[in-house]
Amino acid sequence: MASTSLLTQVDDKKIFDVNQCDFPGIKDCPRSCTVRSEEAIFNISILRASLILEQHLDSKIDLRNLNARRAVTTLPVELLCDIFTKYIEDETEHRDYNAAKKPLVSMKTRADPTILGQVCSVWRETALSFPMLWSTIYVLDPKPSQMFLTRLWLERAGTCPLNLSIEESRSYRYREDANVINELLSLFIARIQHWRAVDFWLPAVCLSSLMTIASQPYKCEKLESASLFVLAPRIMNADVEPKGAGRPSIDVVWRALHSSPLLRRVDWYQAYHTDLPSHAPWGQLTHVDLDFEFDIKTLLGILALCLRVQDVHVNKLSIATKQTSIQHCETIVLSSLHTLSLTTTIEIPQFFQQLTLPSLRTFDLYNQFHEKTPQDYVSVDGLIGLSNCSLERFILNDCYTSEYLLLSCLASGGLQNLTTLSITAQVSDQIIRALAYQMPNGQHEIMPFLKELSVMSTCRTTDGLLSQMVQSRWSTTPWNDSSCRTLKTVWLRFDGKYGLQDDFLLSRMFKAGLKGGK
Repeated sequence: MASTSLLTQVDDKKIFDVNQCDFPGIKDCPRSCTVRSEEAIFNISILRASLILEQHLDSKIDLRNLNARRAVTTLPVELLCDIFTKYIEDETEHRDYNAAKKPLVSMKTRADPTILGQVCSVWRETALSFPMLWSTIYVLDPKPSQMFLTRLWLERAGTCPLNLSIEESRSYRYREDANVINELLSLFIARIQHWRAVDFWLPAVCLSSLMTIASQPYKCEKLESASLFVLAPRIMNADVEPKGAGRPSIDVVWRALHSSPLLRRVDWYQAYHTDLPSHAPWGQLTHVDLDFEFDIKTLLGILALCLRVQDVHVNKLSIATKQTSIQHCETIVLSSLHTLSLTTTIEIPQFFQQLTLPSLRTFDLYNQFHEKTPQDYVSVDGLIGLSNCSLERFILNDCYTSEYLLLSCLASGGLQNLTTLSITAQVSDQIIRALAYQMPNGQHEIMPFLKELSVMSTCRTTDGLLSQMVQSRWSTTPWNDSSCRTLKTVWLRFDGKYGLQDDFLLSRMFKAGLKGGK
C-alpha cells in the first residue's frame, strides 16, 4: 500500500490520486486523474472488498496448510487413542437428561465421540478406526430418533466388547414406545457374543424380547457385568401389558447371563426377592448387589460361597422370615473384600463376629433399627481389630444412636486411620468438640488424617463450634504448614440456620479454597 494518504484535501474537495495507490488493477485507470469524493469512496470500497476477499481466501489456504503442519495432526495413533479414551471417560460435565436425544457413552457424562471427528481429517480417520470409542452405548428413554446412531455406533464398534445400557425412566408408556425398546434389544441381542457389560431398566412388556437371549446361536461368553431391573406392571400403561400367559419369568434371562465364565458383577434388584437363583456363579463373583431382604445366616451363607468377592452391597439385613438352603455358621474369611455397604434393621454384633475382612477399606453402615436399644458399635471396632485391616472410609447413617455411643464409635481404635468420614446422626456440641480437640503436639486426638468430612444432623450446635472444628483441621497453605491439618473437603448440613459466627467463618473458608459446602 502507498505510504501517503489516498485522500487529500484540495480546495475543500476530497481528491483521489491514483499515483499514490498500488492496488491491483488500479494502474489501468488514467494516471493523475481526479474524481470527486463520492466516486473515489465507491472505488475504494470495491477495491477494499476485493482485497479482503482475496486475503480471506489466502488465509484459509494458509490456515489449512498450517493446521496440516501442527503437532495435533502428527501425534502417534496410540497417543491419540489414549486422548480419545480419556475424553469419553471424563465425568466432570454431567449429562443433561432433558436433552438426551441420542446415545452417549455413559449416564454420567456428556462425552460424544462424534465431536472428535470434527477436529480434522486425521482425527476423524483415527476415531472411525478405533472401535473401543463406540463400544459403550447408553440410551435414555429410547426413542425412534436414537435408532440410527445406535446402529451406526454398533457398526463402528465391530467385534469390540460392548458396554450396553438402556434406561427407561418414564413410568407411563405407549405401545409404539415399547416397540422402540424391543427393536433396540434386538440390535443388542444380535451381538450378544460381544457383550461385556449390560445394564437394562425395562418395562415388563419388553421382557419377552430379552428372553430370546436363551435361544441365540451365540452365548454371552465375554459378559463380565450384568444388571437388570424390570419396571413393575402396576406403573405401566394398561395398553402395553403382556397378553396371554402373563408375565414371563425373568429367571430365564438370568440363567443365560449366569452362563458366562467371565461374569464378575451382578445386580438382580428385586428379581429374586422370594428365593436365590440356584444357577448363580457364586464362586466367580467379585461384586454383588443384594437389593432384597436377608437374615444373618442366609447372608453369611452367600458370603461363604463368594470367596473372591471384593464389593458387597446389602440393601436390608433383617430377622429371618423363612429358612433358605444357603446357611453358614462358621467364621468366614474374605481376603479380597474391600468395600462393604450394609443396611440393617436388626442388631449387628452377631453378623460382625463371624466375619474376618483383612482387606476392608470402605465400610458404609445404614441403621434402621428402631428398637429402644441402640446399635452397639463396639462390634464395628471388633470387626476392624480382628480383621487387622486399615479402614480408610466410613459412612454412618444412624439417627437413633445416642451421643455416648456415637462418640465411642468415633473414638474407637479401628477408625483412627480414616481419610473420609460421613456422619448422619444427632451430632451434638460434644461430638464437634471431640473432632476439634488437639493434643499438645498439634495432632487431633480423633481421626488425625481426615481429608474429607461430611456431617448431617437434625440438631443445632453452639455458634462458633463448627467453624472452630473445621479451622483446626484445614490450612490455607498446606504445602507450607508444619501442623497436622489434612482436611480438604467439608460438607455440612445442619437443621435450621447457622449462627452468625459459623456462617461468616465457614463462608470465608470456602471462598479461600476449602472444598465442599454448607
